[in-house]
Amino acid sequence: MYGLQIDPMQMVGKLSVGAKQRTEILKALYHGAKLLILDEPTAVLTPQETQELFKVIRRLKEDGKSVIIITHKLHETMEIADWVYVMRHGKMIGCVAKKDTSPEELTRMMVDHALEKFEKAACHPGEVALSLSGLSYTNQDHAPVLRDVNLEIREGEIYGLAGIEGNGQQELVEVLSGIESRWTGTYRLLGQNVAGKSVRALIDLGLGCIHSDRHDRGLLLDLPAAKNVLLGYQHQRSVKTPVGLIDYRSVSQMARSIIEQYHVSPADETYIARSFSGGNQQKLIVGREFYRNPKVVIIAHPTRGVDIGVSEIIHQSILKLREAGSAILLITADFDELFKLSDRIGVIYEGHIVTEGKREEYTPNRLGLYMGGGTDEDKAV
Repeated sequence: MYGLQIDPMQMVGKLSVGAKQRTEILKALYHGAKLLILDEPTAVLTPQETQELFKVIRRLKEDGKSVIIITHKLHETMEIADWVYVMRHGKMIGCVAKKDTSPEELTRMMVDHALEKFEKAACHPGEVALSLSGLSYTNQDHAPVLRDVNLEIREGEIYGLAGIEGNGQQELVEVLSGIESRWTGTYRLLGQNVAGKSVRALIDLGLGCIHSDRHDRGLLLDLPAAKNVLLGYQHQRSVKTPVGLIDYRSVSQMARSIIEQYHVSPADETYIARSFSGGNQQKLIVGREFYRNPKVVIIAHPTRGVDIGVSEIIHQSILKLREAGSAILLITADFDELFKLSDRIGVIYEGHIVTEGKREEYTPNRLGLYMGGGTDEDKAV
């Protein structure tokens, strides 16, 4: 009736992300739901899965069901919604019919001002800064998670890595940042073989890293902002007194500089990290990792869960690093972000990079095929 194609005999753990989502919708309908609330339903879907979901939503609407979709993706809002409600800082700002609005108008409602025109300079890549050859990793359950990963990223270049979550992205970040050391193959950073090097040693070489989970890997939530901008760098001379103690006056100045540059609110370096909104927590992390102009940066889902205004600040900061010559690996499930920032794009599927090339060689649909394990030949069939 609704086109919810699911194999009822398949174990849920083996279903694709899209099939799991359809299962959740089916459960709700089975229990007689008249109203469905979908929170960021397309966040980890391929373009093809997104269109299948929208077909289901349209059928639900035709059957008299009501659907609320919570999303920050304006092009999807314009495609599927009838009415659009905009919230900002926990308050309802307005309600408009889709036919009477535009993405630009919705953006102004969301951030209370028009966004600056986005400009991206041409890419002029330099020397290879990060190189992986035959990198593989097997987890504690002896399951291969990364398989023969080959990758090069050059100075002044953003390499965007797409993929459905759970295909090795998190493990790749842990390997590259030095958290996970049980890997095989070759990993070279700025010309050095870094096998066996610690997180601290990689930071000292010039590596910065923004993990996908800001609470688990990015912040100590019960410490103030000033101490959080010190995390990972507390051993460096720039924050030490002549006798080797932490120079908290210098650290506070650094925190105030980051807060001012990234418009963190409230603008108080003594404010406890837990009390900041998610967007302001993310700005603190980005500010900390970019403060020292790292030569190589690993960035995982930098704008997940933040509003469009914060996203714009983070995107501009990433581009400034690129223009300064940093090599950047951007791991994201947001196609808008991927195409907006990347110079080259790759797709990771089941722990292996299955395709890569210049950004202009790809469309969202083509990437979606690879993300689901398909190829260009599948598209032609």
